[in-house]
Amino acid sequence: MQKLVPFEIEPLPGRRAMAVRVAADVSPADVASALALPRPNRVLMLSAGAGLMSGEAVIRLKRLFLALGQALTQEGVCVIDGGTASGGMALMGESLAAAGNTPNIGVLPALAPVDDHGTRAEDILEPNHSHFVLLQKDEWGSEIPMMSGLTSHLSSGAAAVTLLVNGGQIALHDVEESLRAGRKVIAVAGSGRLADDIACTVRGETRRIDERVSKIGLSGQVTVFDLSRPPEDLITLLFKRLT
Repeated sequence: MQKLVPFEIEPLPGRRAMAVRVAADVSPADVASALALPRPNRVLMLSAGAGLMSGEAVIRLKRLFLALGQALTQEGVCVIDGGTASGGMALMGESLAAAGNTPNIGVLPALAPVDDHGTRAEDILEPNHSHFVLLQKDEWGSEIPMMSGLTSHLSSGAAAVTLLVNGGQIALHDVEESLRAGRKVIAVAGSGRLADDIACTVRGETRRIDERVSKIGLSGQVTVFDLSRPPEDLITLLFKRLT
């Protein structure tokens, strides 16, 4: 059995977080114990695209995440996401830091390539996260079982929900894992790609959709939030799901 030894890292000068390196088969319970993670009363798992968002969507998402960060921090909701300084994960980290911080756990395949110059996932950590789970894997998507399992473990006896913003094939796997775990999903329509495709299925709109996406949309477990609505509406919806 792998001995988990937590250590402190400094993603940016003055920014400190606790981290642990783990094999993919380590149990989420052992990870939570190694990082001394407290049992929260509510957990939000963010599944978000790392990029490929339109300029208009990014502007609206920044406003949305700023309001969301305030609400999550005030209520002490634990946030789990992919932990890199990109897309929705960067927006989440920045918004939580601006609001005063709440536990924000990044789970990622530490050795996964980012570019052709040797940059790996662990080289682009979002600096405002409080904890990182650095899986010793080199394939994007290999982190999903740990992310979902850790969400389920921390929310045992509490409420949890998955928030989908944009996303591609990895986010599709995220959402499928969430539904298998019994977590409801909120898809932000207008954020692009997967979230928009699922929203179309939920709304019954005619559009050629992948079979896996269609199955998610027809599951009855997904609620659509339109990005054109006020951020406060998402907060109200989110906390209804977290009761």
